[in-house]
Amino acid sequence: MNAEELARRSHELLKRVIDVDAADREALVDHACGDDHALRRNVMALLRAVRDSTDFLEVPALGAPARHAPTTPEPDPQVPGYRVMGVIGQGGMARVYEAIQARPHRRVALKVMNRGMTQTSAVQRFLFETEVLARLRHPNIAQIHEAGSFDDGAGGSVPYFAMEYVSGARPITVHADEQGLTLRERLAMFAVVCDAVQHGHQNGVIHRDLKPGNVLVDALGHIKVIDFGIARSTDPDQAWITRHADLGQLVGTLNYMSPEQCAGSIDLDVRADVYSLGIVLYELACGRLPHDLTGVPVPEALRIVQHDAPTRPGAVRAELRGDLEAIILKAIDKDPDRRYRTAAALATDVGHFLRHEAVEARPPTLWYQTRLLARRHRPMVVAMVVVLASLLTAFVLSTRFAYLASKELTLRQEAQQNAIAQRDGAVWRAYVANIVAASSLLRFDELQHARRNLREAPAIHRNWEWRFLHEATERSAETIRAHDGLVMSLEMSRDGRRLVTASDDGTINVWDAATRSVLANARGHEDWVYSAAFDHDARRVVSGSRDHTVRVWEADSGDELRVLGRHGTSVVSVAFGAGDLVASADVDGVACLWDADTGDQLASLRDQPGGSSGVAFTRAGDRLITWNLSGSLWVRDAKATSILHELSFGGLIRCATISADDRLLAAGGADGRIMIWNLDTGAVIHALQTADSVSDVRSLAFTPDGTGLASGHTDRPIRLWSVETGRAQDPSLRGHEENVTGLAFTHDGLQLISASWDRTLRVWDVAGPDRIELVTTLRGHTDHVITCCFAPDESILASSSNDGTVRLWDPELGTEIGVLRGHRADVYALAFSPDGRWIASGSHDQTVRIWNARTGAVEAVLEGHTGHIWTVAFSPDGRFLASAGNDRVIRIWDLDGRTTVATLEGHSSRVTCVRFSPDGSRLASASRDHTVRLWDLASAGALWTSEAHRLDVFAVLFDADGRRLFSGSRDQTVRVWNTDSGECTNVLDGHGQFVTSLSISPSGERLAAGSWYGEVVLWDLRTMDVVLSFKGHDQVMRCVAFGPRGRWLASASYDHTVRIFDDAARSERIRLRHEVQARDERAAPIVDRLFDEFETPQRVADAVDAGGRCDDALLPSVRKLTLMRSLRAIGGS
Repeated sequence: MNAEELARRSHELLKRVIDVDAADREALVDHACGDDHALRRNVMALLRAVRDSTDFLEVPALGAPARHAPTTPEPDPQVPGYRVMGVIGQGGMARVYEAIQARPHRRVALKVMNRGMTQTSAVQRFLFETEVLARLRHPNIAQIHEAGSFDDGAGGSVPYFAMEYVSGARPITVHADEQGLTLRERLAMFAVVCDAVQHGHQNGVIHRDLKPGNVLVDALGHIKVIDFGIARSTDPDQAWITRHADLGQLVGTLNYMSPEQCAGSIDLDVRADVYSLGIVLYELACGRLPHDLTGVPVPEALRIVQHDAPTRPGAVRAELRGDLEAIILKAIDKDPDRRYRTAAALATDVGHFLRHEAVEARPPTLWYQTRLLARRHRPMVVAMVVVLASLLTAFVLSTRFAYLASKELTLRQEAQQNAIAQRDGAVWRAYVANIVAASSLLRFDELQHARRNLREAPAIHRNWEWRFLHEATERSAETIRAHDGLVMSLEMSRDGRRLVTASDDGTINVWDAATRSVLANARGHEDWVYSAAFDHDARRVVSGSRDHTVRVWEADSGDELRVLGRHGTSVVSVAFGAGDLVASADVDGVACLWDADTGDQLASLRDQPGGSSGVAFTRAGDRLITWNLSGSLWVRDAKATSILHELSFGGLIRCATISADDRLLAAGGADGRIMIWNLDTGAVIHALQTADSVSDVRSLAFTPDGTGLASGHTDRPIRLWSVETGRAQDPSLRGHEENVTGLAFTHDGLQLISASWDRTLRVWDVAGPDRIELVTTLRGHTDHVITCCFAPDESILASSSNDGTVRLWDPELGTEIGVLRGHRADVYALAFSPDGRWIASGSHDQTVRIWNARTGAVEAVLEGHTGHIWTVAFSPDGRFLASAGNDRVIRIWDLDGRTTVATLEGHSSRVTCVRFSPDGSRLASASRDHTVRLWDLASAGALWTSEAHRLDVFAVLFDADGRRLFSGSRDQTVRVWNTDSGECTNVLDGHGQFVTSLSISPSGERLAAGSWYGEVVLWDLRTMDVVLSFKGHDQVMRCVAFGPRGRWLASASYDHTVRIFDDAARSERIRLRHEVQARDERAAPIVDRLFDEFETPQRVADAVDAGGRCDDALLPSVRKLTLMRSLRAIGGS
């Protein structure tokens, strides 16, 4: 019996027995099935499904109101560390509560297994859901925070887990309807859902209950996929849990279950989720479900889902006919083999539709329909096939020679072209997927996995985004493989010339601190080495090990000098004091003092409550610090061991360190907490803790001058603190892939060296000329920064602000050159002339100013506008300037005569942006009247006007050949226009925020779009795919601008800053910075001589432009220094 016949007979028998008394039902099934065991199993599974059908909807949305009240009152659980606020929802297995977590303080959704649910399968499923959520890390999947169990008061242990609380959540369909989203907006949201589900599939998890109620949109529009309570693992080692729990059960939500789920199959794969996604897509697009199962008995409903064709989307809404209908029907095909193979493939096809590209899905072909007919009418079809085959054979034989020769050539050419296109498409999709994955992983500081994705991104497509992300994963100046095992500790010698590291591979390495080469390797311990330290002149090293011994080594050779003695357990901390004094501490809290020369034990310290698990000497050797996991530190006299100060940390202590001048003591431990005391008085100086850190501090180091402190954490970053202010510097140092276990500053304080369980040492430039940040932040404006632009030779970056100034910056050095002052109000518009000689600025004071870019002097003030000026642009030949703003008039100025030569009128609201075409014959404009206009400058008339944008248009931009025009709008889209016809050829709607500015890379391959909420999105201009999205600022971003050479991307924001994002390698940036600094030094005396000779800035600038005054290589520096000196002279800086 085939599967189709089995399903038919199962449903026929189900109808016969469904109304029979339960006591007689099983006997009737046995009689009807006889020896057909497969039929009996199927019918009994369907009967159990009918019995359980009222529990399909188990738990409502996390953060959404409960759909039903608890059927039986039950007191709120008393989960340690949580305050329960109320029930969100409940099911047969668990309840979900809204709760407040104490540490860290936050609102969570707390899922607690119901009391009495002691079945092994139920507990296994609950724990399986916990594991599923723990391994899924995706911004659109609700994240788990903590899992555990608690005592229910009756001697039982109740499992629970806390997860992300989705505030103000609504099912995706409800959100779409409430917000009145367009079809394209709904499809863009759906693609995000597919990405989250694909992440689950890639991590071996099949959701099996995808429906709008489990796809939530919070109050800020963020999508979260929830409720993995019936998820299935594809991991063979875990699949037995869900298979065993599902035997004889039908799991899921009927309207969204795939036909194979309805048949009770336990051999499901990811295509079951693809079907459910298809139903969600159907509901989003049509506003209804494909089958109306209202009031239909469950057995009949199961049959409908498995066998009846759905209502075609085009029959519900005519606009859905064609490609989108084909996509939906392919996703919900009854046959899993005809569906999309993955959620990513479904999302890709939706993306093709949104971009007006050919889709993979197609309506059912004639061949497919013929096959279905053949299955139903086999005898008749066989006879017809015989007749048709005979006729066809005769026809083919009579025409084959000429036809086949031509057809074969055509097919070969088409096949070759298709193969090339498919290969190239696959390579491109692999590139985008790896870039997107790397970007997402970087948000979670998963640097190791991000590096892997970048390595796998095909080299042929690597562009700005790849180089930028690559630098983001390699933030240290140097990485050294230190040991074969975990690096457990790191210490710098007092003279700064040597380092010592200890490892769980049982070895100790002595390093040259300058060259980072190994000078000696000490072997002899029989187990892990937890700690190693130098004596005062770095001639000896002391170490403590899990083999219970304390050993002394010669630093130059690595030879063992002495075994000092044995502790009763693992030695976790050692330190050298004055002379031959050594201190050690073990995991049982016993501290010992030893004579390193004789090996004698001088003292055993057991007086500290909670014991002593760490030891450290002051540099002078007169004081000994002991601390323990209970949170107490004792400052002792090093010789007498008497207590000088008793200090309280207030939590578990992992590490402690003393400043080089013996003035400060710092300790770090649980929850990212750090305390700093005055070592002489015991007074607390700072209690430090970052707001976002819940990880332990594993290592600490003071800067040589004691003004700074570095902390290494279990969540892998290194944070730098100001001892004076107690504030952490931003950004933190990220690069290690495991716990940071040791830190040491170089003697000059310019570099920090770190050790980690990832087996490496990393070197960081934390001060001085070689300190390079991935993002350069320019600070100086005192109000919102509105726009920025590069000089054509990239030597200057200019920015304008609501503070009424234009500031000029050296982008390579990140320093301010000077300030242009003169406007009496906000400066909203800024542009360099094509030859770099002039800067134009437009202000709310209704004037346009033309500045000399060589001297900073005002050359002209253009008046004529009657409202705020929002935009200016130079023509390609530099002869004309366009300006516009609140008065709705675009003025074209002749810069030689300083007069208006044309006015373009037609906009009904503020003109926000104007740009000349590359050939200078046309001008594009954007306006708050929602339109884009293209003007012919010869006739001063509009060539075409588009009202396709639904809201304000903020930006317009031509591509290099002027054939395409791009516009960015408040409606969250970028539109692409054919400049000849005015036709909109593409809509880029994956931005999700107001698009405030646009910039095209010099290569013409990338479009950067800046957004109102600080996000930067990069599009590939060949495929129109998003290749990167990253946060540029935390506040409004008004401008993005590529540098003329394509290396830099600058942005301006309401946070008063300009930022420069750089794709150059760190070594290249250091080289270029040094070149500029050296060039400036050589140019300075030349500029001094020029001012002595020509006296005024203008005459100096003219002499430089005339040539012969310096080498061409020095010309940028000479001009920059001339400008700086000129601005100082006129009071501009």
